[in-house]
Amino acid sequence: MHGAVTFALAYTLDLISSGRFHLILFSEAALIIFSLLIPTVIFRFILPRQKSDEEQEAAIDQVKVEMVNYALSELKKLYLPKKIRKQLKFDLHAQIDNTSMRDFLRELRKLIK
Repeated sequence: MHGAVTFALAYTLDLISSGRFHLILFSEAALIIFSLLIPTVIFRFILPRQKSDEEQEAAIDQVKVEMVNYALSELKKLYLPKKIRKQLKFDLHAQIDNTSMRDFLRELRKLIK
């Protein structure tokens, strides 16, 4: 994007003699090439390594498990009716895929009744 703008500005300079015009075009081309190459090389060493998808998913899963465990511990501190407490526990375990299809169908049948 910046290169296109830079070249467009260089071509709008009609008042410059042809010798200097070519010098300006050459300097603009060098500027564009350096602006593409230098960040590519330098950012590889400066920026931290990006985690793989598997590492990111593992980190997300760990955070989910910690959140559910915290919610379950806080749920123990609250007074709730037995049915609501059971439903909340089921929903929390479902957040971390800690429920089976049988559990899901059982809850669905209870809900329909």
